[in-house]
Amino acid sequence: MACNEQSDSVSARFSAAADTYDKAASVQRSVALRLMTFLENAPEPSSILDIGCGTGMLTQLIAIQFPNASILAVDTAPRLVQSARQRLAHHPNVRFRVADIRDLSTIQFDLIVSSSSLHWIRPLSSGFSALPRLLRPGGRLVFALMLDGTLTELHSIRTQIASSKPVRARLPQRNDVLTCMDTAGFVVQREERQTLRADYPSARHFLSAIHNVGVTGGQFSTSDQPLNRRELRELIERYDSTYSNRRGGVFAMYEILYVDGKCAAPEAPATSRRDEPAASIDSISGAQDTPRGLFITGTDTSVGKTMTSAAILSVLRANNVDAIPMKPVHSGCSRSGSELVADDLEFCLTAAKSTFKGDRPSGLCPYRYERACSPHLAAAQSGSDISLNHILESFSSLAAEHECIVVEGAGGPLVPIGPTGTMLDLMTALALPVILVARPGLGTINHTLLALRELRRAGLDIAGVVFCETTPIQKGDIEEDNAVTIARLGSVTILGYLPFLPEPLLSLERFESWAREHIGNALVKTCLQKESHLD
Repeated sequence: MACNEQSDSVSARFSAAADTYDKAASVQRSVALRLMTFLENAPEPSSILDIGCGTGMLTQLIAIQFPNASILAVDTAPRLVQSARQRLAHHPNVRFRVADIRDLSTIQFDLIVSSSSLHWIRPLSSGFSALPRLLRPGGRLVFALMLDGTLTELHSIRTQIASSKPVRARLPQRNDVLTCMDTAGFVVQREERQTLRADYPSARHFLSAIHNVGVTGGQFSTSDQPLNRRELRELIERYDSTYSNRRGGVFAMYEILYVDGKCAAPEAPATSRRDEPAASIDSISGAQDTPRGLFITGTDTSVGKTMTSAAILSVLRANNVDAIPMKPVHSGCSRSGSELVADDLEFCLTAAKSTFKGDRPSGLCPYRYERACSPHLAAAQSGSDISLNHILESFSSLAAEHECIVVEGAGGPLVPIGPTGTMLDLMTALALPVILVARPGLGTINHTLLALRELRRAGLDIAGVVFCETTPIQKGDIEEDNAVTIARLGSVTILGYLPFLPEPLLSLERFESWAREHIGNALVKTCLQKESHLD
């Protein structure tokens, strides 16, 4: 977080949420992605300060977009900074510091960014007044924060059942923010307001989600007198009945303000718009107790990621889970007339009996290349760039419409998707549980343990390893020992063993039976925690 209500209190609260933050931070992730649109086509700054970096969601996006910039990411919560360090371990241009922005030295930056953090500063004016000395003249301040009106449903129910226990403080209003910017000497260049709706399976899931990102216990959610058990039980019951959605869950609304400001030169008058910006209403799923998907990666190319993805999709859909595949980058596409066909994606769609009206949604495979080579080379030779932001936006759109997205990567974790970004960056940005697919035979121990090490260094949740035969082999003591050794040395669960299946799409019923036998409901339950859907 940027700085404190009471510094020790807020730092401790968010540090305590470090292990659960990424899985529950669907709203914060959506805000960071939208904030990045303010930096599209911007010239690369030489130095960037990320205020309230948290676990490094925005920092990672910034590091990929500006690979040559020197980036300092700060937060007051030590364990969040530790998580961010792990996430960006392979970005040498990023440094981290546990600090309050008001205590930073007078080193100056070309760009300051902050996402879902500045609203925690009390008083707000003290945070903004500290920023001009950290910016070079003419430097940019690009940020997003939450406004009064966020979680108004929760506040309304709370007032009804415990009117004598008001929360300690309210989030800032738009004019509060702009006044602070005026006073600090900033000129507003661009401003947007967004109403974001998040859906949750129930009020309990909603309260758990905001607790897991460190919101509960803070000044905006608690009073001097906490709710007792009876009041909390009544709050949950009323929320479930009052704010239900069409899916049988509940919703919560977030008010977000996005601002692009410029540090005025000393002689320039600082003025700020007061007209209300155009507002947009968007929705996401906030049901982070049940992850929105899986990421399938491999120790190498052609190790069986597509077969594994298709098998998992087949089992999920057979159990009435609305699951679809996504292949963000596909090189080696076949050509049908003027169209490039992502064959791995089509295989998964067919095997899982997924159907779409009309054309396939482009978001299922945003980047397609004909030559079978590394994604960064395919993109360079086609004269295009692979945008991590665009992939994440496509995923968010799919996740808003479907219950589960099974994302298949290209190659292994360190396969480059640009001059500096890798598949590992995409995996950490999506923050999905990861299944690592490996060959079962000789040589797999070293490859698998190295891949596991990189996944852990990035702080990813490893669901386990699946071994997949891509050619028929006689399974023997080598394959058996490989699995035992990898489980022991890699401290990882072996989720399954997929034997070679010739002509897998000859019969979809046969494929589904094969998938059920060798993947099984137990694996899907473990990975998705969707026990209510699976028998």
